[in-house]
Amino acid sequence: MHNHISVTYADELVIQPGRMWVRFMDRMVCSLRFDGVATDGDGTLYESNEAISETFKEGLRHLKGGIKVSDEEWRQHYAPLIPQGWAWGKTWEEKLRILGSQRVVMKESTVSEIAAFAAEIGSQLVESNRVRVTPIEPVCRMLRRLHAGGENITLVTGTPTTMAQAFVKRADLHGAIKEIRGPEAYLNGKPHPEPFAPFAPNALALEDSVNGITSAVSAGIGTVIGCLQGETSRLKFKTALAELELERPCRVVIISRWEAIREE
Repeated sequence: MHNHISVTYADELVIQPGRMWVRFMDRMVCSLRFDGVATDGDGTLYESNEAISETFKEGLRHLKGGIKVSDEEWRQHYAPLIPQGWAWGKTWEEKLRILGSQRVVMKESTVSEIAAFAAEIGSQLVESNRVRVTPIEPVCRMLRRLHAGGENITLVTGTPTTMAQAFVKRADLHGAIKEIRGPEAYLNGKPHPEPFAPFAPNALALEDSVNGITSAVSAGIGTVIGCLQGETSRLKFKTALAELELERPCRVVIISRWEAIREE
């Protein structure tokens, strides 16, 4: 236990009616119980890199006065910055500003308008099947089962709500997701605790990034399942964890891939 945080590294998460087991080294090491679920979107419920890229391209085209961003220009100057913007937990407007500042002189007053336009275009691209959004099936199946068992599920995402709604529909989760808590609902993005602030201490959070896990843990959520691939991410997670001071206990379960989730 470190600062009221216990960390379990799991080989499998076994979903059974009414409970969830954590298996490590062929042993069931603990049973997870919770009330309510908060889940991240991109990288947890679905992969939406293509949709995000095309949406940013549309926003940048308007910043450049209608000049389309070529595929080559996108690869060289903009695409490398997207993971950086995402990792910082920035708002949609801030992410667009990070990209635009590289090649475009922007008027501050137009950023929000362009970000709103890009979000609307992004949702249209998804709904019309012009870009690919790939559901992460092990997580989607788990959430459908939890929903069928009576759990309330909320999507907590940095993606604008209009786009997130389209992503959820493509993942066939629009019946299971009760609410979408997008960036319009908070001022500070992950790793700040604000995105997860409304959730009860006995809730469950699902995340796929160090910033997301840190946000959920620092908000006081009692159980957090994180999917971290590679030793670098795990080292960053341990560093972030060491800086947290919590008043209530929190259990964090780390897996290396979402395919570790199975049902019985």
